[in-house]
Amino acid sequence: MVSNETYEMYTYASRNHNRLRILHSMIVLPALIYVLYELKEDSGNDFEQYSDRRWFQALEVRMKELGINLDSNLFSAKSPYELAQILLDYPTKDALDKIYEADQEEN
Repeated sequence: MVSNETYEMYTYASRNHNRLRILHSMIVLPALIYVLYELKEDSGNDFEQYSDRRWFQALEVRMKELGINLDSNLFSAKSPYELAQILLDYPTKDALDKIYEADQEEN
């Protein structure tokens, strides 16, 4: 959970599409990796305990869009880090590209 001030700053910064990918890499990606590690620990279960959570429902929708099954076999092929990158459409590379482009424009 972040403070109201931090949330407001994030909301403001995320209005700029160029900054959004950097924010995903800085804030959303680490949080998603954490969530995926937690799900991996519970992968013997059916994830029922999370079904009423908005974040879990959003995760299910995104995985369905990408053809990824949220089941106990999910983590046998990919690590939480790899899955997070896929779910967010590789924000780390995009963020680095944006930083590189900004530096090139300055020079």
